[in-house]
Amino acid sequence: LRTAELESINVRVVTVDQYSAIDEILSKLVARCRPPQLMIAASPPEGAEVAKDGSTYPTRTIPEDLGVLAREIGLLLAKVHIPVVTGSELGATVGYTMMRQLMSKRIADDSRFTLIRRQRDESLGPPNLRMGRILFTGERAPDLRSAALSGVRALLVIGGARGVQSEVVLATKRGLGIIPVGASGGTARLVWQGMRDNLSEVRLGGRSVDPDLFDQLISENVREVAVATVQLVSQAMYLEF
Repeated sequence: LRTAELESINVRVVTVDQYSAIDEILSKLVARCRPPQLMIAASPPEGAEVAKDGSTYPTRTIPEDLGVLAREIGLLLAKVHIPVVTGSELGATVGYTMMRQLMSKRIADDSRFTLIRRQRDESLGPPNLRMGRILFTGERAPDLRSAALSGVRALLVIGGARGVQSEVVLATKRGLGIIPVGASGGTARLVWQGMRDNLSEVRLGGRSVDPDLFDQLISENVREVAVATVQLVSQAMYLEF
């Protein structure tokens, strides 16, 4: 059938100029069809104070300013129906804040937050609060990341060092939308700058990104950063904000 004939019966036709572009298109279609969940890749940036109590998780303490930002994002995420998945303590700060806000509104929905932890024969250290769900999967960090990213549409990046960098690389390969909270520093700031330099080519939720809104991700005002974050997350989920 010719293009004109298909369009005459309301079938939209998209032409692909290069065969090599098909893989990218298919990866984005797969991401679009995944559950409307958000993964949070988050950790204090390199240089944050290392925990001195001998624990292996978390490896670095959460700076107060990052904690404030994470809680502000959690409060706003409670207002939109976007389930959150994370495997980090900083990400859990967002999730726990969101769950507390929902409970204060008498909304009981444990599917809104899932904490993913490694499967090990040992007691569970923090984060381990009785809110949302906890999924145990894999014994290695790469297994954890792969499992988490397999069921989400977008990745929210807060702070971050080498582990978060790996999650960004994997999310990019899978065609997921990426929202880097540049104001949080670390990997998020580097990813933000890379996206900002080519923002005209960036798509979230199949749409272009508002430059002013994207610039708000590096604002010194915590509330402005959180508002922009949730708006861009909603866009990446293919939701109207």
